[in-house]
Amino acid sequence: MVFAEATVLRVDGKDVNGDSEIDYDVAMITLPEGLPVWSTYMLCVGNEAGWSAPRLVNKTETWWVGPDKVRPGETTSVFGRNLAFGNQLVANGSNGTVVYVEAYYVDANNVSTLLGGQQATVVSANPYKVDVTVPTFEGAQYGSANDFKIWVHNGHGGDYGWAGPLALEIDADGLRPLSYASVPVVVGSPTAPNGLPGFVDNNGDGMWDANGDDDANNDLQEWITYYANTRPYTTLVLPAGVFEVNRDILMRAGIHLTGAVVNGVNQTTIKASSSGAYTTHGGSCLFNGWNASNSAISNLNIDTSDRFVQDVTGIRSQRSVLS
Repeated sequence: MVFAEATVLRVDGKDVNGDSEIDYDVAMITLPEGLPVWSTYMLCVGNEAGWSAPRLVNKTETWWVGPDKVRPGETTSVFGRNLAFGNQLVANGSNGTVVYVEAYYVDANNVSTLLGGQQATVVSANPYKVDVTVPTFEGAQYGSANDFKIWVHNGHGGDYGWAGPLALEIDADGLRPLSYASVPVVVGSPTAPNGLPGFVDNNGDGMWDANGDDDANNDLQEWITYYANTRPYTTLVLPAGVFEVNRDILMRAGIHLTGAVVNGVNQTTIKASSSGAYTTHGGSCLFNGWNASNSAISNLNIDTSDRFVQDVTGIRSQRSVLS
């Protein structure tokens, strides 16, 4: 840190109260030679009454970001002033300018919780504009994020050099890893976490459930909801057998529900109960995928012989897949 005294060239003011007392509120100064060029300067003004709070000169300033709705891998720009290290144009790379993106979870009471963040790649920078590549956030870590903030540092000023935050909206694809979790979870496993129900054939009729009533809906729903909330983008594997449900299964964002396969043949069946109620948006369905983005259903036999169901899925959201 360098301390130096500036030269005061002029002090101006005016008679605010009409009592011939001048309130001096403007000073023109010359910074001393020898200071680091284009650094961030902390300026304090003093008189017989003491010293003022510091003011920063050449500090990074951010004004807006555009576009503010982006997908991972796309380029967005931050506009402002003093954005580039040394106030220089950098056509390729950052040369000192740093951009950081934070992810937040916002609850029903509008309380934000910081989940984490990562540094974005700076494509180019000049004093008034920084182009950055939007980072990808892994679903397992940031699956519940619904608010993003962007910060910029021009490489000067240390901890005082950050500017922001500005709001940034990253599309849901930004919460999706390249594939679902590499280690699938077998539904009903004896090592089920946090008291999730196990599945057994209680009545010897080939029907899987947790409590002997031959209705697997509530049990399946517990597994789907648990992993959607705690580990998005998980593949849940239903073991071979029949799972009878008495109402539509509510799919959740980022969950892949699949069945057992032996020699290319599906071994798991979802069966609609004869007394089931499968009403959803505009008609009956077995899987309700309303707003369950990035969800998938695969390798399942569907049995509606005992109960007419208008459609297998009620998926109305983008990026949901039935295979």
